[in-house]
Amino acid sequence: MNFLVIGGGVAGLLSAHRLRVDYPDASITLIERDHQLGGLLAGVDYGKGRYFDLGTHVFQETGNPDIDEFLFSIVPPEELIHFDVGQGDLAGSFFSGHLQTNTHFTDLRHWVGDTDEMVASLRSHFAGIKDFPSLDRCASLLDVANLRFGKAYASQVIAPMLEHVFGRSAETLSGFALLLLGLTRVVVDDFPDWLAQSKDEKYRSLFGVPDQRLLPQEYRNSKRSFYSRKRGSFAFVEGITKFLESSGVHFKLGTSIVNLDLETASLHLENSMGQFETIKNLDGIVLATGVIGVAKLLGLDLASFGFDRPMPHDLIHLELKEPVDSDLCYFYGLDSKSDFFRITNYRALTNLADDCRLTIEVLGQKQLNPEVLVPSLTNQLQALGFLSNEEFTFSRLQRLPAGFPVPTVRNMKALESLGIHLENLLYPHTRIAGIGARPGLFFQNEIMKDVFERAARFAC
Repeated sequence: MNFLVIGGGVAGLLSAHRLRVDYPDASITLIERDHQLGGLLAGVDYGKGRYFDLGTHVFQETGNPDIDEFLFSIVPPEELIHFDVGQGDLAGSFFSGHLQTNTHFTDLRHWVGDTDEMVASLRSHFAGIKDFPSLDRCASLLDVANLRFGKAYASQVIAPMLEHVFGRSAETLSGFALLLLGLTRVVVDDFPDWLAQSKDEKYRSLFGVPDQRLLPQEYRNSKRSFYSRKRGSFAFVEGITKFLESSGVHFKLGTSIVNLDLETASLHLENSMGQFETIKNLDGIVLATGVIGVAKLLGLDLASFGFDRPMPHDLIHLELKEPVDSDLCYFYGLDSKSDFFRITNYRALTNLADDCRLTIEVLGQKQLNPEVLVPSLTNQLQALGFLSNEEFTFSRLQRLPAGFPVPTVRNMKALESLGIHLENLLYPHTRIAGIGARPGLFFQNEIMKDVFERAARFAC
């Protein structure tokens, strides 16, 4: 049997792995347009130990033992870091003029508004609802926030905060924006008061623990986070690639698809040397580029589905003169005075005392002047108490060509409509994997689990 996987990101690599498990004697080929595998997990290496992830990419157990055990096996044990259950990849937020190291949820005890009145509003809303429905990723942000938190918190805290982060009016944003930043709870109580009420599951669903480090064992997520000490997310790409090569999977990198005929399961390719190749009579094709990539392969007009343009997405990679003295692995810039979207602190991720690497993500800036922006950002971080000084020995600015997908209602609905449209174009021998392969599919863990399910269906 002959299978083809299109796309060399995590969806494509795991699709090839699943196919090899199900069809040990099949011929499997993976095609990737770029000269490097991994997509956003590929990272960037400037030499001399200066490897940086393309944003914050910490793996977490999926709950599928076939996936989890495979990922654990492909990185050398001495490089693999397992965070303690419920204590891994600690996250924070810059909110209301304060760097929250205790939680990434908004902590109203530091809010600049009328805290007593807002907390009373939240408690009143909490008392009036029976339970919390699942968060609708495609619904309006304000509708979702009103339903979950009440109108006061939705309009006075959530709306202005996410308008600042994403540069769009709250009316245009979707409920997925809350999930993207993990803002599904709010902190209002000191720890003794929170603990006294924590037996109530409904209470815990809305009110977050005031210090993530004190979360009782019975409430912690049982799935561990894990990371590679030396090469971050790219170590997993390297490991999967080596495993696939050893199992006979063929790779064609730097190869573009000139024409793709799903009905006949054939395609025409062109490599970086200008050489052409035709592949025919395939038994199965996995389109592991996500629905937007598939639409481009098939020549569909994406504008007709109503997508909003992505935001410019820039990464500033720094090697500081001194390591950061913080156990926060990452934190978000939710404050209106913040010029950054997210900070990744490799010192906390690797637990190496001399790790001085830092990545700062910036959204929405059409043009950047590193000579002005970098000192401004390090000054902000020092003012927050996160950096002891502003000095660094290395810096690079990297713009991600795809940009950052804005979590608007239009984008979420367009992604869902495109996925449905593409499913109607598929044949029994074709599958889609990646972002949008099913409604709302976006996060890495979701994609990995979905990939295993979809690739397995060839066996049915």
